[in-house]
Amino acid sequence: PYGFGSAPNVKMHSSTVVGAKYGSWDTSCTTCHNPHQQEQNLAYKTTYGKYIKEYICLDNPVTGLNIQEFVKFTAATGTGSFADGAPHNENVCEMCHTQTNHHRRDGSAPGDLTGGNYTGHNDNSDCTSCHPHNEGFKPAGGTPPPPHDTINNCSYCHVDGQPYTTTIPDSKCEQCHTATGALKASYPTAPDVKTHSSANGSGKYIYNNTCVGCHDPMHAQTNLKAVRSTLAGSAIPGSNIVFTSLTGAGSFANGTPYNQNVCETCHTMTNHHQSDGTAPGGQSHNDGTNCTGCHPHGEGFKPSGGGACGSCHGVPPATGTHLKHFGGTIEQASYGSTAITQDAASQGTVYIMNCGNCHPIDASKHMNSVPNSGGGSAEIELYNPNAPAGSLKALNPPNAAYTPGTSTYADGNGMLYTMGTCSNVYCHSYTKVTTSGVVPFPTVPPYLPPLVYDPPWESLVVKTTEYKTPAWGVDSLGCNGCHGNPPMTAYPTVSAGAGNSHGWTDDFGFISLHVWNMGFAPLQCSTCHSDTVKADAAWSRTEYSIVFGNVPIYNTAKHVNGKKDVAFTLTKGFYSGNVKLTGATFDPVTKNCSNVICHGPQTPVKWGTPYRSWNGYECDVCHQGF
Repeated sequence: PYGFGSAPNVKMHSSTVVGAKYGSWDTSCTTCHNPHQQEQNLAYKTTYGKYIKEYICLDNPVTGLNIQEFVKFTAATGTGSFADGAPHNENVCEMCHTQTNHHRRDGSAPGDLTGGNYTGHNDNSDCTSCHPHNEGFKPAGGTPPPPHDTINNCSYCHVDGQPYTTTIPDSKCEQCHTATGALKASYPTAPDVKTHSSANGSGKYIYNNTCVGCHDPMHAQTNLKAVRSTLAGSAIPGSNIVFTSLTGAGSFANGTPYNQNVCETCHTMTNHHQSDGTAPGGQSHNDGTNCTGCHPHGEGFKPSGGGACGSCHGVPPATGTHLKHFGGTIEQASYGSTAITQDAASQGTVYIMNCGNCHPIDASKHMNSVPNSGGGSAEIELYNPNAPAGSLKALNPPNAAYTPGTSTYADGNGMLYTMGTCSNVYCHSYTKVTTSGVVPFPTVPPYLPPLVYDPPWESLVVKTTEYKTPAWGVDSLGCNGCHGNPPMTAYPTVSAGAGNSHGWTDDFGFISLHVWNMGFAPLQCSTCHSDTVKADAAWSRTEYSIVFGNVPIYNTAKHVNGKKDVAFTLTKGFYSGNVKLTGATFDPVTKNCSNVICHGPQTPVKWGTPYRSWNGYECDVCHQGF
């Protein structure tokens, strides 16, 4: 109203305007300005001084502190601006500050330090862009300097309408740190990351960590990457996290005390790097290295991408028969694991036989510079008494072994291997059936099933495991590579076809049982193993011999899984085409087949029951009731 219409409207830099977080305090206009003299311009031969005093005095009634400093304020940005770096006490914005998060007069503001070193906070910028004089210099309005380059930048991280003390949700972080984030175009250099949670991990354990659970982007930390000094998920509460370097001392995991390392403080079940130092796979595992080389943040820190499995060799290596044994993903591969296809899915088209089935289950043996006996890079272990019960490895006998080949080869990663042979391994074996003597005819009238034998026929059946020795990377195994196709027994090593009802060549050279099928087309593998195979094999047969062609495995989860899976096909018709196995069942304990229409109206028929076409009583096992 006095003719000074261009004079800016401002507010005092006082607790009544900015807030009383640090008690009641006040400054007046003339604490900083001398409206009658251009002190800065006169002292430094400039034109920007804004009437700021050359020498500023402040008495703080709250702390009792008296501050008197010469300051330099000759430009809006750059040298001589509001806060342009050391000496901090000579900057007009810093000379009075002793408790602020940024820009303290002694350079110790926690928000300005990274790893204990001063990195500043928008030094050389026009501070009034974020802290306008018309708001008493509190953060409000204005246009923040880069990278915070929009007026309403607070809503980037904070939830509108909620107190700024409210935890920042991951959805806010994802605006910049995902490829499709809403702010990605504005901040293209923001790295794409995933949270360290079971949703982004292997799924073996259930856990969840939010972005702000590890990072505090609003209050600067003494650690790198705004990592908090204490993490809520620490296994030892109150652990002080030291993360001041990407490698060496103060890095992700650099040795004791483990609970103070950012990668180890929460871990209690990992194979490596547990918070108490008891990790079964070895506590010292690439200590002092940049863990994200193998466990990238972009994958939620699970082993993938540019490191771990895949950085030193293929997953699996494209050598030998690796690809036949493991056709899964890199996430499904795990050193020391004896998991197989059925552990990954109930239905599979490829085999997923994990590393521990052929290599050591002890993770400490990984990369321990112990080659196999033939000079290959990978240590081979086909027997281990500590293998998990029921695993394929546990089914191998102590003499299971790999015999290296005579020549050594190198793959594209420089890994050495040989074309050796596997022997005495369960995966390449079958159950051989013989009889220790002649099975007698049934002896007790009235000769009605179940027939009685003296001695019992079961006591004469001998089952042994026969092993094949396939050459690694050389042999391409069909259905008869491990067991017969079809499985057959023959007189005189087997009497009366006892113990194996697939097929038997009798005393006179004729074939019988399921592969003969009373002269009809032989019963296909899918008849009784329809969960494993579906396709029919090509076949040729005479009265004295039969040959099946190979059939593809329909479900690898049901093949080479430690069990003989029996599942009757319920859709296929037999004989006239109208006879189906509806309601047929198999009891794996008693080995009894029930409700199998092929056997006529009968009590259950036991697998391996003696059958001789010249003995009417044994024929009537199927023909009872006719």
